[in-house]
Amino acid sequence: MLEKLKAKQADAKTIETTVADMANFNLDRTYDFAYLIFNTLLNLTSQAAQVACFQNAAQHLNSGGRFLVETIVPDIAVFTDNQYLRTDEVNFNDVRIEAATHDPVSQLVECQRIRISAEGTSVKPFVYRYAWPSEIDLMANLAGLKLVHRWGDWQRSPFTPDSGMHISVYEKAPS
Repeated sequence: MLEKLKAKQADAKTIETTVADMANFNLDRTYDFAYLIFNTLLNLTSQAAQVACFQNAAQHLNSGGRFLVETIVPDIAVFTDNQYLRTDEVNFNDVRIEAATHDPVSQLVECQRIRISAEGTSVKPFVYRYAWPSEIDLMANLAGLKLVHRWGDWQRSPFTPDSGMHISVYEKAPS
């Protein structure tokens, strides 16, 4: 992704980038805004790592700075006996299938995305740890952040029990 970003910039020094563990890094500076989008928080597969991510983000925010998190709202109803299998896409040229197991104790989902086509079969595994919005709010509170907005989508629709995702904005208390 960094190579693609660099290729798109007229001046390679326009945007400063750093590669680091989002749960444990220090940039020696603070910002007014930070964000995690595309379910990135769920890539941290333990609650401790997710909490550390919030604490780290808060440490890098200026007083009054904001931290935006976009992620899914878990739908564990899709699991039967802690597993599921569903077609993701079916067309004339290929079939994509998703199979997953669910550990409700650790809130871990281990998933395989399988593509079958004339070119062959490919398997893309991934693991994620889901967190409920209330749990994410608690992580934010532990880091000294307060929820100031929550929407059900990027159009700022109200967050409801039927929302499949949420965009939550937390603020660091002014000092």
